[in-house]
Amino acid sequence: MSRARERWFTETLVTQLDTEQVRLLGQQFAKNGWVLARGGRFYTLLSAQADKGRAMQWLVKVFAQNLPEMPVLAAIGDSPNDFPLLAAADFPFLVQRQDGSWADLELPGLTKVDGIGPAGFSAAIRMLTGD
Repeated sequence: MSRARERWFTETLVTQLDTEQVRLLGQQFAKNGWVLARGGRFYTLLSAQADKGRAMQWLVKVFAQNLPEMPVLAAIGDSPNDFPLLAAADFPFLVQRQDGSWADLELPGLTKVDGIGPAGFSAAIRMLTGD
């Protein structure tokens, strides 16, 4: 079990879960150091020690050690599990989900982008680059 906690990747649960199942599973996983995070369509099981925000923080450290000045950091997401990543960015962008809505995320400086999936990603890049 201890080696499983050291994994550097996640497991996606493709089974549909209702609110009570999510609550119960979340409690059970938390006892063993795991988090059940809501993605765009599925839930993802990941170590409580890892998330997209921590990955961004790691990247910032690498940049700080290897570049003369820090680059501007942008992040693009569409679901609740993207919140830590978006919060760690200088310019966070939230694209629409498959149904055309936006995930219910509140974050200072968050820009909501019209466009689903790759179209939203491309629109965010155009906004960032001024094209």
